[in-house]
Amino acid sequence: MNPGVGLGLLSPVLLAACVDGSFPIEFDPKPTRRVDPSVRYYGPAEPALKKLLVSKRKDDATNHFCVVGYEYSATETDVWVHWVEEQRLLLWRDNSDPELREKGLVSAKSNLKLDKDTVQTPDEINGSSYLVTRAWWKAVAVDCSQHGRRYTVEPFKADG
Repeated sequence: MNPGVGLGLLSPVLLAACVDGSFPIEFDPKPTRRVDPSVRYYGPAEPALKKLLVSKRKDDATNHFCVVGYEYSATETDVWVHWVEEQRLLLWRDNSDPELREKGLVSAKSNLKLDKDTVQTPDEINGSSYLVTRAWWKAVAVDCSQHGRRYTVEPFKADG
């Protein structure tokens, strides 16, 4: 999906009013439904989250994540991971190979840092393939906190 196209400004009232089955106005295009983040070729989140933390050398601190899946058609699903401490949204790469799907966050399709990869208005996206509006970014983070799965990863020692 191409987030950020045709999005309005963030409206806390609209976000707060969002109920399960409906989506924030900032979502364009709108998913058909939310799906379990472990669907299809994603698998359990914990191994992928730990691989991400090891790759970023952040495994020595407690980190908080939220994972939410959106279905757009029978064959198109996006799974977003909100990494709270890093203020990042990562689009998890799916894979039929369980070992590769665990590495799917390390090589995320999108890795959007708030205030770096976001702009105020849709016009500022100006054809970019990676910029999104702050409103869209925040809408996904809020929607995830309301409807996604939350994970806390305590400090750990990486194997190997």
